[in-house]
Amino acid sequence: MERFGVPANLALRVWVTAFVLTPLLAAGSAWSQETSQSPVTKAASNPETKKSGLVKEGGSSTLPPKIFRARLPLRLITGSYGFDGAGNKSDLGFKTKVVASALVLEYGVTRDTTLQMLAPYIIENNVRINSNKFRKTKIYQEKYNEFADAVADLLQDRGICANEQQCLDLVASGYSLPQDEEVTLPTGEKLVAKAGVPLRDYADSLVVGGAAPAAGGTGWGDLQIGALTRLYSTSDMGFAVGYGIRLPTGDFKDVPSGLRATGSGVVDAGLRVNWDYRLVDNLWFNFQNQSEIALTEGRKRKTSLLDNTKTNTGDPTSPAALAVGSNGESNTQRYALRGVSQAGFAGLQYGFGGVAHFMRGVSADVSYNYALGRVAYLDGQRQGGPSLQQKIGAGVGVSALPYKVPLSTAISYAVPVAGRDVQMATQSLSLTAKVYTRF
Repeated sequence: MERFGVPANLALRVWVTAFVLTPLLAAGSAWSQETSQSPVTKAASNPETKKSGLVKEGGSSTLPPKIFRARLPLRLITGSYGFDGAGNKSDLGFKTKVVASALVLEYGVTRDTTLQMLAPYIIENNVRINSNKFRKTKIYQEKYNEFADAVADLLQDRGICANEQQCLDLVASGYSLPQDEEVTLPTGEKLVAKAGVPLRDYADSLVVGGAAPAAGGTGWGDLQIGALTRLYSTSDMGFAVGYGIRLPTGDFKDVPSGLRATGSGVVDAGLRVNWDYRLVDNLWFNFQNQSEIALTEGRKRKTSLLDNTKTNTGDPTSPAALAVGSNGESNTQRYALRGVSQAGFAGLQYGFGGVAHFMRGVSADVSYNYALGRVAYLDGQRQGGPSLQQKIGAGVGVSALPYKVPLSTAISYAVPVAGRDVQMATQSLSLTAKVYTRF
């Protein structure tokens, strides 16, 4: 009764961990993408400001030497549906709400290089489940059937029914054991099946309980350190490359699936490219793509099948656990992300300085955003396919730099429009404040 080599009910918990973790990881890595949604800082007095219609902040340009910028973004992430493997919209009965912030520090080392440190922080991390809606989903039925198959095998071994189909019919009819009996789960944990309680109720309880979330983890996520180097810059076009690493400083290994981790558990290397091109006065085209690859593997403790807010304390390598579907691996699983993720956007930004001189610090943008995920593996077993999520976004920025005040702010909103293998498609509302000073 295994799926991808993972015990039946454990596979559900792995799946829950993966889809709930998605918005959290997005809350961390997306900050680095958000860094350059608009073109990058130039002095407000630069004559090119008149042509571009805006004071540029982000994208393919760098901070001037000895200029320090601190950014404090705040992001609200919500979601209530996803997309299946065929790209169709799917509702699994979950709703998520994540509130995240970050501390972003940047410093202009030279005219062409800016250093950056980004530390995401999860303020709120909640997921709710509609049990009745979840029971109508394909994933529930698959997991319920896997448990029912395991129970049917047990009943057949004990001679209670003649063949597997008869045993399945017996379970479906509400059969209960005549006396209390201790049952070993694939995790090695012990469950006492009470006399008179239908076995199908235990199946339902384990499947729904395995998916039911609790208040998730909060705190610091994975620390990102990197740099942006400008390779080409004219009044009409700019090109830059960013590079860095993400360190697994967030909680991951010992966080059970019901609580959801704030970190990814692996060391990632990232490469980002930015290209900005002025189409006409006041209107810019912006493109960004960020690629990431895992440099290390992580470790992840199995979650209890009896309480998804705790890690497993049973022995999944015991003969009794192996007999009911354990894959024989220990409680500490090898966790890996394989492949190269791709995330970025293509958009247009308009500077209102061309409309009126006093509006030279105001800009608006629209963008198409995409994110292609990597494949997760536990103990070498693949956990589904790579996800693809596509969004449409819009935003407004206001900078006080033209008035010699070292402050700026921006607000943006993005909503999912398409996807594939995304259990939770998230929309986000972001507010970012920036302050500049010279060191």
